[in-house]
Amino acid sequence: MLAGSALGCGPVEYLSQVSGRAATAVADAKREGAAEWAPFEYVAANEYLHEAREAGGHAHYQDAIEYGHQAEVLATRARVLTSERRRSTLKPNEFDDPENKGKEQVSAPPADSSEPATPSEPAASGAKP
Repeated sequence: MLAGSALGCGPVEYLSQVSGRAATAVADAKREGAAEWAPFEYVAANEYLHEAREAGGHAHYQDAIEYGHQAEVLATRARVLTSERRRSTLKPNEFDDPENKGKEQVSAPPADSSEPATPSEPAASGAKP
């Protein structure tokens, strides 16, 4: 009798997490404009939700639950970022890509100059011009 009730927990938790909480969080993020304002988090949340549904379809409920949880977390983060960014004066495409932070950026040369673009930060010491 105990084994029968334990087998039912995976599908029940799967439905609760994936079809309930995760799907709702992703739908809420979409409705609030996260695809435009927090595209990285929103796309990741969508992909995790897709993987969760696929794993559940193969009866891999633990994997599906974990993917569903990650989808919910990312969708919630996307909603928070969307809310914060909407209050900003920047446009959606002006927010920095988190993977590009700290990388050297090249500035465009002045319009009337024929000089090539130069890095916005000086070269490392020891390098000759």
